[in-house]
Amino acid sequence: TLPNLALKALFIGFIALTILRGLFYRGHAAVPGGGDLVAIRGVSLWFYGTLTGFTGSLLGPGPAIIIAPWLRRHRYPMPMVSATASALAGLLGFAAAIGYVWGGFDEAGLPPFSFGYLFLPAFIGLAAGAFIGSPFGIRVSHKVADVLLHRAFIAYLALLLAVIVTQSLLKGAAG
Repeated sequence: TLPNLALKALFIGFIALTILRGLFYRGHAAVPGGGDLVAIRGVSLWFYGTLTGFTGSLLGPGPAIIIAPWLRRHRYPMPMVSATASALAGLLGFAAAIGYVWGGFDEAGLPPFSFGYLFLPAFIGLAAGAFIGSPFGIRVSHKVADVLLHRAFIAYLALLLAVIVTQSLLKGAAG
């Protein structure tokens, strides 16, 4: 359907834009305690916060593709950017899950163990992985150079983009 195709194109575009911006990142010196707090208040904060919430609820990774580059531009170190994006993703995911549960509550034909559109086994698996992997990620983020973490983030997004585009092309060729 057209809305599905439009959402996929929007998602791919956002990831590609984030990768491009990350590739041309000049490596501002990160401030250990954080960046410029004055610069992230007011209209800019509301704009990026709203855009993050909108893209996150529509596409999923709003905090990673909107807030992370914005915080980097304001000289925040990668561990702080990762923690902020993760916390926002959790809040956004919780709010979106409520919406998807509510929206699919009376939907017929959903797989067993679904609560609305929320597939409980996947939810439990992802939550367990996050709880298990987070301490490891935190330790690594404090031992690896900031620029290397930034490059790993961009590489991760590039891999994600390659998988999405490949799957889209394979699905398009098959269907």
